[in-house]
Amino acid sequence: MTPDELLRRYPRETLRWLRRRLGLSQLGLALELELGSSTVSAWEARHQGISPRHRAPLAALLALHLVTAEGAAFVQALGPDEAVSDE
Repeated sequence: MTPDELLRRYPRETLRWLRRRLGLSQLGLALELELGSSTVSAWEARHQGISPRHRAPLAALLALHLVTAEGAAFVQALGPDEAVSDE
């Protein structure tokens, strides 16, 4: 599964995990991405999908963290059929 697919299929879990890895709050991530303060909250609550425009930089950032042992454990915790790919 690619980082983009993780963000599409598991936005809440993926964004929360990434924010913890980065030491950021929802507001902190929103500020880093130059977004409104409620946007990350809406994504995590699944009230709003992550647009392709915002998903691309998030996926690139996520990819850097998924190659770690913690990243592999995160993906495995999502389910036995999930695996990160480079596609």
